[in-house]
Amino acid sequence: MYWSSLGDFLAMGGHAAFVWPSFAIALLLLLGLGLQSRLAMRAAEREHAEAKHEAGRDA
Repeated sequence: MYWSSLGDFLAMGGHAAFVWPSFAIALLLLLGLGLQSRLAMRAAEREHAEAKHEAGRDA
């Protein structure tokens, strides 16, 4: 498909009301998943460090 201007591209052939919200939702979901993964990893690392510390104290 060929667009003659930026306005034509942003209009997406009349489907902009469906295309851009879809991109926004996908982007928000990916960012949320990345944030959730980062928080889960930090929690797991913290639990691992605590367990390692407790194991060293019991030995």
